[in-house]
Amino acid sequence: MVFLNTSRIVISLIIVTLTLRARAASIGVQNCCGDLHNLFPSLVSFPNSTNYNSTLYSYYTAQEVSIDPACFFSPGSESDIASTLSLFSQHKCSFAIKSGGHGIWGGIANIQNGVSIDLAKFNALGVASRGNETVVKIGVGMKWGQVYQLLDAQGLAVPGGRWGGVGVGGLTLGGGISFFSTRVGFVCDNIVNAQVVLASGKIVNANATSHPELWRALKGGSNNFGVVTRLDLLAFPQGKFWGGQVIQPYTPATLDHFVDAVSTYSSDPEFDIYASLIFSYVFNSGSWIFISNVQYTQENNFPSTLAPFTDYEPDTQVQNTVRFSNLSDFADTNSDADGPNGATRNFYFTRTYGSSPVLIRQMYNLHNETVSKTVSLLTEAVSWSLTAEPFPTVLTQWGDRKGGNVLGLHADDGPLILWLVTVFWHDPTNDAMIAKAVSDFFSKIDSLAQELGLYNSYSYLNYADKTEPVIEGYGAENVAFLRAVSKKYDSQGVFQKLVPGGFKLGV
Repeated sequence: MVFLNTSRIVISLIIVTLTLRARAASIGVQNCCGDLHNLFPSLVSFPNSTNYNSTLYSYYTAQEVSIDPACFFSPGSESDIASTLSLFSQHKCSFAIKSGGHGIWGGIANIQNGVSIDLAKFNALGVASRGNETVVKIGVGMKWGQVYQLLDAQGLAVPGGRWGGVGVGGLTLGGGISFFSTRVGFVCDNIVNAQVVLASGKIVNANATSHPELWRALKGGSNNFGVVTRLDLLAFPQGKFWGGQVIQPYTPATLDHFVDAVSTYSSDPEFDIYASLIFSYVFNSGSWIFISNVQYTQENNFPSTLAPFTDYEPDTQVQNTVRFSNLSDFADTNSDADGPNGATRNFYFTRTYGSSPVLIRQMYNLHNETVSKTVSLLTEAVSWSLTAEPFPTVLTQWGDRKGGNVLGLHADDGPLILWLVTVFWHDPTNDAMIAKAVSDFFSKIDSLAQELGLYNSYSYLNYADKTEPVIEGYGAENVAFLRAVSKKYDSQGVFQKLVPGGFKLGV
């Protein structure tokens, strides 16, 4: 009896302790939002207000829209953010950082019952000269479609998102793939300066000569070091170019053709750096199709290197939108196909493997089996795709040539292919089944890739699910470097402990 009473007392104490902790956390958040409102009454919005709802529904996925922060904070200057970070450190208030809000999984750029910082007001763009180079200074609250519209008129371009609705900040700090990647490297490789508000409230410019470690860490290190408010990217002259989308129905012969085409394109030792390809095998409305999203960014005739994706059996093509147009048109057209923000639940999962027709064929076969089995168990229609994005060696060499990044990719890795599975649906009760099916699919492909000597640890941060070891995939040397930079610039671990969203450094 004494033992039972003691157990009950211990359990009661645990419950009371947990309740008090939860209440203290709630009070901390209330203090943060309340104190923020006292400091910046016009910059803080609360649930059920027009500004709050407008910001909430600007997130891309239904998972992010379903998260309710205690308040949104919409700073208008770096000094606003500096004051805020001091307040957050004092109250131990958890917060999220939103640039364009195009992250996929729930909680990557939003936070339940915390404070979500919305950087939409950092939307200025300027063009400047730097010696014989042109630099575009971009506020991280801009979306790439807005950037391209302004630069098209000046005959300029920067590497950036291929979907116009994607935000500047998140894409760039996660690495960033563009139509120009093989010409100039990842988007992050083209950062010549980043303006950052540190946890201490100090505002710094990180570049090759000032805070160079921070500059390199930001090139793939995401939200782990501070609030980035402006990114200065190298620009280059760019006029109209060829691009568009070709849709073809599935047949076994067409599958054979595209398996060989993707492998040949990815491994071409004379790769044409002006070519860009996103190739998808898509299940939608009960049928399979192939979608080739192609661009050729040199202003001349469409090249032979992309002909296997645009000219194959033209009489059977469902759609062919290949045209001569400008960057903003191609990016906006891609985004228009996505539909309204927050309308669907999305799941992304990514891997990187060496290029091989043997592996590609096995992936397509297993993908067919996975989709067929899973769809038969679901209570709703889904859209499900397997996408290949070639990483030829001319792409992975750029990081080392432009001051280094932390992605862990190098030319001696050989030709690679970035793979992405995307699923779109509506019913949250199907979340776990879909996630497990995709994860199991890649676990099997991982094993096969390792057997074939084609496995690469890199996972593209902007495509990755929250369960993927993105930072670890950069390699031990880069992980150690990132942790050292975090310790130097955020000694209290504000961006590790108070910002749960994104991919953390494990410190």
